Order: sequence, then C-alpha cells, then structure tokens
Amino acid sequence: MKEEILIYPNPSNSSFKIFLIGAKENKIYSGKLIELNGKILKEFSLSNTYELPIFALDPGMFIISINHNPQWSTKVFIQN
Repeated sequence: MKEEILIYPNPSNSSFKIFLIGAKENKIYSGKLIELNGKILKEFSLSNTYELPIFALDPGMFIISINHNPQWSTKVFIQN
C-alpha cells in the first residue's frame, strides 16, 4: 500500500499535523519543510504522525515533502 500524506488543518496559523495514511508500522520517514523558492526551512523524522509548529513563519505557501524510499511525496500548505 502506498503512503498518502494528510495535512490538517490547512490553512493554519500556529501548527499543523502530518498524517501518513498507510505508513508501515515502526518505519521512520524523513520529511522537509520547504519554501516555494526551494529553501529548506526544517528537516524532521516521523513515523505515522508528526506535529509541526509554524507560528514563526511569515504568511504564505509552503511545501511538505516526505521521503518514502525511493520516491518523495509533496503537499502544499498555507500559513495564515
């Protein structure tokens, strides 16, 4: 089963949760928070959920990218 990324709430102004639907039990995935210009703001590890505080970010659109080895999945989120 392929993992699917769910980001909630989106948009947000303080934090959001990342859910990996179909994630393998006990598997650790790597993720990145990226500006639209490609600048990496944060790298993190997660299993099937992760809460990411975003209150320090300026309002705008950002990308979350999760490594599923060998592919990456991306989602866009909005910081109010």
